[in-house]
Amino acid sequence: WDIVDLNTLMDSPAKPNERLLALTFDDGYQNWVDQALPILLELNLPAVFFVCSGIVGLEKSSAERFVRHRLRRTKCLQTLTHSGFLELAKYPLLEIGGHTRDHYDLGDNLRGKDIEEQIFSDRIQLQNWSGREVKWFAYPFGGIKNCSLISQKVVASAGYEAAFTIQSKRFLPNQNLFLVGRDALSPDTPMDEWQNRLAGGRELYG
Repeated sequence: WDIVDLNTLMDSPAKPNERLLALTFDDGYQNWVDQALPILLELNLPAVFFVCSGIVGLEKSSAERFVRHRLRRTKCLQTLTHSGFLELAKYPLLEIGGHTRDHYDLGDNLRGKDIEEQIFSDRIQLQNWSGREVKWFAYPFGGIKNCSLISQKVVASAGYEAAFTIQSKRFLPNQNLFLVGRDALSPDTPMDEWQNRLAGGRELYG
C-alpha cells in the first residue's frame, strides 16, 4: 500500500489496481502521542486524528466516565492531555479532525440544536487549540445508523469538507462526501483479520 495524506486520497481516488491508504485515529488517547507519534514521524507517515474536544484534558474519574459512558469501552484507557493534543497539532504531517465534542451518537433521536452544538463547538474548539483549519469529520461509532441525514447536513454546514463512517468501502468519484467509508481496526482485532484487511480481503464481502 502507498500511504498518503487524506487530501491526496480525496483529490485523486484510487484506480481499481492502485493501493492508496490514509491512516486515521478516532476519539482521543494519550498513546497516540506516546506510541503512534514516534512511529509516524520516523517513517514519515501522514495521519488524521479525529478528536472529541470534550475528552482532552480529562483526569481520573472524569476520564473514566467518558471512556465508559461516551466511548462505551470497558478497558481503562488514558485520555489525551492538552499538551499531548498540542504535540500532535504542531506537525504539518499530521492533521486534526472533528469527532463531536462528547462522542455523541448522531443516529439517536437528538434535537437538531443538540447536534449543531456537538459538531460546531467541537470544530471551533479544535481550531482554537491547534491554530489550524479542521476540515475532516468522523461520525462517533461510525455505522450507517450513527450517521443520520440531519447530522450529515449539519456537518456540511459547519464547514467540513468530508465526513467518514466505518463502513468498509473504497472512496469513489462522485460519491456522497459526507458518508465516506473506512476500514476500522482496533488492538482487539485478531492479527489474521488485520492481514486480511490489508490484503484487500474485506472488499470481497464488505
